Amino acid sequence: MPFPFTNPPSWSQALSKSGTFVKSLNVARVKTAIMLVFAVGIGIYLYVSLDFEILQTALENANPLWLLAAFGFALLSYVGAAIPLVAFSNQKLHLWDVILTQVAASVVTLVAPAGIGPAALNLRFLTKQRISAVTAAATVTIVQVTQFISTVVLLAVIIFITDYSTGVSFPGKAVAISVVVIAIFAGVLGVFPRLRQWVWVRIEPTWTQSVTHFRWVLTSPKRLVLGVFGNILTTVSYVAAFGATLLAFNQRLTLTTLAVTYLVATSVGSAVPAPGGIGPVEGALVAGLRIAHISASIAISATLTFRLVTFYVRAPLGWFALNNLQKRDLV
Repeated sequence: MPFPFTNPPSWSQALSKSGTFVKSLNVARVKTAIMLVFAVGIGIYLYVSLDFEILQTALENANPLWLLAAFGFALLSYVGAAIPLVAFSNQKLHLWDVILTQVAASVVTLVAPAGIGPAALNLRFLTKQRISAVTAAATVTIVQVTQFISTVVLLAVIIFITDYSTGVSFPGKAVAISVVVIAIFAGVLGVFPRLRQWVWVRIEPTWTQSVTHFRWVLTSPKRLVLGVFGNILTTVSYVAAFGATLLAFNQRLTLTTLAVTYLVATSVGSAVPAPGGIGPVEGALVAGLRIAHISASIAISATLTFRLVTFYVRAPLGWFALNNLQKRDLV
């Protein structure tokens, strides 16, 4: 019986496989180098943007148990942010991978305007799941829109309760400015037909797909309820973290005042296109606490500590999550 054997691969096949391996290895090395440079850059950015003396003084006067609770509530927001993406996607997604994507957004947010970084990363994640770019954009758009609507409705309900029960009122200047800006933008589009056509050509595919996708979501009330629940969970998590931070400084606000202060302040601060809302968000939170009759020193300390616990400290977690997702080619 002849001895069976297979012909050895040709030199061209061997070189082809070797070249593919070397190419993959080089790509992996480039990605690793980029991640390391990114991490160093983020570290320098945090070092420059944070006032460590004020933070040290604030942390020395804070109750560590309440700060730990605030950090725990902030972590819960990752789950809340992941649920709508899973609910509104027309393809089955692994919840843990989606949660990791939200964690990774913590580091992306440091270098992108508030809200844009997470949306871009979600879009990248969905396209890596072999979802078409238009459908992925529609899914992310619906997530963003429902998050906005859920927050506005929640804020309106809380303000209604606040105005008629606690007597606390907040200035509507920010709302008025937003309405004026939207009206001006709509007016400009109406006056210049070519500009209107240029804008429509670019948003028409996403708009059409978003409407179609939203109709699909409406056919499944379970998905809609689940998505709205996730949006509300995200907001409640941050409000709870804000309240726990205030308790760390022996300060208490009523639930309505706490929620309105946080939601209005962060909405105003996030409207400014600064990376991570750094600066405007802190200023708006301090102003909101001052309106709520918190002393200036405690307002500044509580605000910086809150941002440290819910924003800056989470950056290393985001880096590890992003690195993990990159290695698995999920983003």
